[in-house]
Order: sequence, then C-alpha cells, then structure tokens
Amino acid sequence: MRRIIAVLLACLLPCCASFDISHWNNDPSAAGTAYVGGRGVVSLEGPSGLFINPTSGTPPKGKVTAQTCAVTFDNGAGGSVTGTTILVSYGVRDWLEIGSAAIDIQNDSTDPAFGPLVNVRVMRDAEKRPEVTVGYYSNEGPTRFQKRVLYLASSKKWDVGKRQGPVKHVRVHAGARQAWRDVNPNTDVVGWAGIEFALPYNLYLVGEVSTEDSNLPHTPFGFGLQVRHPSGIGMTLGGLQPGFSSDIGLVVGIGINFGFSDLLGSG
Repeated sequence: MRRIIAVLLACLLPCCASFDISHWNNDPSAAGTAYVGGRGVVSLEGPSGLFINPTSGTPPKGKVTAQTCAVTFDNGAGGSVTGTTILVSYGVRDWLEIGSAAIDIQNDSTDPAFGPLVNVRVMRDAEKRPEVTVGYYSNEGPTRFQKRVLYLASSKKWDVGKRQGPVKHVRVHAGARQAWRDVNPNTDVVGWAGIEFALPYNLYLVGEVSTEDSNLPHTPFGFGLQVRHPSGIGMTLGGLQPGFSSDIGLVVGIGINFGFSDLLGSG
C-alpha cells in the first residue's frame, strides 16, 4: 500500500506545482465550451479505456454511460472461452465519475464478479499539461476474480488536422495500476502505454501494451478500431492478447452515453 501511494504522489506532485484550481471544478456548462478528454470504450479491466486498461477521460456532467464488451480467446484445451465486461457509470461532475463494472466468463461455472468504480480527474488536458485521472475499481464475487485496483491514467492530445493526410489528432496514453488480489497476491505495479489516431468519420485507430505481470505468462496488448460518435454511441473491434491466453482473441464492444433529459425530452 505504501508503495502505490508513493508512486501516485511522485506522479501527481509535479502536476500540482502548476495546477490551477479552475481545472479541478470546471464543468463544461460553466465554461461555455464542451471539454472532451481521453475517453474510450469499455475495457477488459472494467472502466472506459482502450482495450485492456483505463483511460483518463471522464463522462460529461449528468451523462449516464452504459457499455459492454466481449472477448473470445483460446482456452488452451482446443476450445474457446468468451469473457464479458459491463460498465454502468454516471458523471456527477465533469471531473467525477461513479459507477460499477462487472465481469463474467461464459462456458464457466463461476458466478460473475462486480464492484464499485470511482474516477476523479485531477487535471484537464490544456497547454503543456496532460489530462490526469486517479481511479479505483474492484471485482467482488468468486475468489478467482476478486481484486481491488488503484490506478493513475494520463493522456495528451496533439492536433494535426491542418496538415495533409487523414489523421486529425494523435493522443498518447500512459498509466499505472496496482491490484490487490485474494488469489495469487501480486505487488507488481503494472504500467501501460497506448496511442490513438483520430481518423475521419469518428474512427480511431488504437493500440496499447502493458508491462509484464508476474501472474500472467504473456505480455498483454491490444489493437484495433473504435467509433466514438458525438451523439454518444461508441463501438470497438480489435485483437487482444489478455496475457493469460495462448492466442490473440477477438474483442467487440458497444456503448452509449445519454442524459435523462435526452430520454424525457427538453420540454
């Protein structure tokens, strides 16, 4: 515990040196312009992210996020197994997200696991500063799935839309997470890095890789395409090496962001 706290402080202190309080409690409605951070579609770990790991973006204030993804991978015995992750969350403020994530393995007698999720964005992507978010999520249920995770995620966007070519902007992601498990305890801090290229028609070409985890025989990585439509609809399709499979699996996901006023109507 002391180790992960020290890691988080080491990452946050340089940011806090130039931190303006307006970046902490600055909703899009108050600023008059909509802020869009580094938010993807539901990840294998549970929070919104790339393919495996969380990203630093949080949903707009008052928006509900409902997302799910399925990963099919080789079970090592000549068959396949499908894992499903479901995320439901709410933007309390544009910098505060609360919700819950669940994981289930089909073709397995084990019950699903689920738990709370909290994300706090401590810095917006502005000028030379990256977007930084601290988050927590857990899986409670069957012992094999139980874990509590504290993580730090960051991202930085560079616009390239004025140049020739299809890429509108590039965003680089990086982060670290610490998990406490009831089975196979592991004190390793797992890091990750990712990159996304914004293409026309709200398409994003995404890739990521995690550092080695002593509980996994392979290095986790993912790659593919995501659709992030301004209306709030998101989809993902790609390849994924979760770290525990002998082969690359197929990941498919879909999600939507909506406000209650969107359902009830403004009148």
